[in-house]
Amino acid sequence: MPATFTPTQQESLLFNYVDANEDGTTWKFDNTTPCFYNYFNLYNDANDWLITPPIKFTDVNSIYEISLDAAASAGHNGQNFRQR
Repeated sequence: MPATFTPTQQESLLFNYVDANEDGTTWKFDNTTPCFYNYFNLYNDANDWLITPPIKFTDVNSIYEISLDAAASAGHNGQNFRQR
């Protein structure tokens, strides 16, 4: 049963943003795309977290797979991304 979720500006407020290294550069939401993004910081790693609101899985006998689309817009800078 595939399902998709593209958050609106209002729904993006339900996500938690964690600026792990407290450099002031963390996740933001762009309503025009719509997507979450994290600006490149030349001096600090982007080791920040974007945490979804709680997700309710109703069928306890099913295995759920969660995926997302990710991209790096600054091709000259090394980018790493992990989904947990």
